[in-house]
Amino acid sequence: MSSGLELPPSIRQRLNGGGELRIAALGDSLTHGWMVSRGYFPRACDALELRTPLLRLERLHAGVPGDTAFGGRGRLPALLLERPALVLVQFGLNDCFSGERVDVYQRNLERIVDAVRAAEALPVLVTSCPLESASAMVQARPFYTAMRELGARREVLVADTTAAWLAAQASAEVPAQLWQPDGVHPTDRGHDLMARGLVAALIA
Repeated sequence: MSSGLELPPSIRQRLNGGGELRIAALGDSLTHGWMVSRGYFPRACDALELRTPLLRLERLHAGVPGDTAFGGRGRLPALLLERPALVLVQFGLNDCFSGERVDVYQRNLERIVDAVRAAEALPVLVTSCPLESASAMVQARPFYTAMRELGARREVLVADTTAAWLAAQASAEVPAQLWQPDGVHPTDRGHDLMARGLVAALIA
């Protein structure tokens, strides 16, 4: 699921027709792939290449466990030196549970978006996964909403992996164990669901 916006024709053409594309993923432990065989980012890249055999993705993996949007801002300049065409941006849970204000989180995301665009790359916002605990999800939801609101206001594509996860979870095809014991980090199956949502947004 996505925000309804589309990728520009140059990138969409490569994803659908083939060619080389340098794609970066800036985020926290979810992007890193904490305690799983592979996270959602390489899974999504593999799926995109399988879908379009002539596509070759050069992957720049910049997921750091425990990081926040503010921390991502600090790491971004070095990542942009690698000249990615597409930058996935996934933050929110550490901001939430470290006590960061939602408006500060959103402002840091916006500065990341501006820096990516200034480097002539395309930002794509990626929501975090749902949380197993309903009370934890209530606490985190304003951060997910802030990302979606920023996407709408600044016309940035939002890959809503949260909505994609919940839709798949509601179907009989998905087994119950989607979270690791902490109820926050996805299992391999959970990362599959995140990857599914990301791919759906990129090829919409």
